[in-house]
Amino acid sequence: MRSATRSFMPVAEEVMAQGTVSSACLSSLLAVFKALMRFEVWALKFVDSMGVPAGVLELSSGSLGRYDECVSIVAPESANHSQVAFRGSFCSVYLKTEGNPFLRKLYRRIFESTPLLRKHVTSFEELERLQESPRLSGLRAALCVPSKCTATDVESFLSTATKPYGVKVHVPVCKGSSVATLGADQVFALRALIGGACLTVISAAALVAVGAQVYWFRYDGYLFMRFKDIENATIHFERVYSMPHQHIVSFVVGVFEAYVFTHKELWSQCKMPVVRLWILALGITTFLCLFPNAFDSGAIAYDPTVAALYASLYPLLWSVSVGWMLHSCLTGTAGLVKRFLSLGVFTALGKTVFSLYLVHPYVLFAKLLTQRQFRSLDQWSMLTGAAELFAMSSIFAFAFHVICECPIMNLDKIVTDAFLQRKKGDKKSGLPTVTVHANNLEMSGCNA
Repeated sequence: MRSATRSFMPVAEEVMAQGTVSSACLSSLLAVFKALMRFEVWALKFVDSMGVPAGVLELSSGSLGRYDECVSIVAPESANHSQVAFRGSFCSVYLKTEGNPFLRKLYRRIFESTPLLRKHVTSFEELERLQESPRLSGLRAALCVPSKCTATDVESFLSTATKPYGVKVHVPVCKGSSVATLGADQVFALRALIGGACLTVISAAALVAVGAQVYWFRYDGYLFMRFKDIENATIHFERVYSMPHQHIVSFVVGVFEAYVFTHKELWSQCKMPVVRLWILALGITTFLCLFPNAFDSGAIAYDPTVAALYASLYPLLWSVSVGWMLHSCLTGTAGLVKRFLSLGVFTALGKTVFSLYLVHPYVLFAKLLTQRQFRSLDQWSMLTGAAELFAMSSIFAFAFHVICECPIMNLDKIVTDAFLQRKKGDKKSGLPTVTVHANNLEMSGCNA
């Protein structure tokens, strides 16, 4: 801690001389360092909530830290502990090396001794091009700073500290805990008719924008990460997939569905061809899932017009189709689906729902740990991944249900019988009995 303080002071003096960091920020940073010397809990949380990049040599892109812990920090006034001096503010920090011969030699040694890296990047020169590409932000770190420091303050301070080592720092945003308030324009837009019209116009503009981007820049119709064309895929991710206009249509469809469902008069008297709509919805969702697979396999040649149409329309078609299915199930018109799910084959699955809920996070975590290859981020791969997760989770959920849930669910009967002595002449312990039939195994207290 003393070493960190000694490193902090020269940088603080330099930025004070330059005037690039506000005095309020510097004083609050100094207060944090003093509190760290006294091992105060609120100051230790500033360090604990940081995200230091790990696994960089195995293609990890950074660390996100602990946002909730950071923004919950409250630093008391030194003179009056009941007053708040400042709070925690979460900053996203991007680190990128440039023009350092030592780091270049280090990167070469890392590349030559890392088989996983050479598997996806053909040469060290290609790795350098990726590193120097303006489309890649660099390693991401998370930094928790006092709320009196802005993103500009943090970037100036870190740039001064890392400049001698050839490391470029970019801090796009620092976010603290704040109470959001609605403006007059937002309250006006919350009216159903006006808000619905505004959302419809915005959604239409978003569809056109996505299609125009994909057509003009010759992107794929969906996001697909390829190491051979990682720069183009990264641009696609930044300009289309991660932008709000790509997903706003799905949000708007959800808003309309919620509004219709909460206003029963809009659908209670409406006569809808339920079976036809179900067939249409299932056909649309199936097509949207299969199209990327056909595109990747080469069965369909790349056409910018087709790619633009798919990229702009699939959020709308998918959201409307899934929204109709949910609406049908919630309003009781999905009779065929209800009868199908009521078949006896689903009885065992229905009894393991709670076990499935408990087990599936661990199955997902194990699946991610054992994954050794990159997968495209398209509808088909996500659907097959969900099916794989459901199948594996169902197997482990059944085992968990038989071994753990059934005996525990029968404990209340065992305790009640023992306490009330309702079976005085019965020498049995009250544990679940097992009866073996010709083609069945029956456990009392466990109707699985």
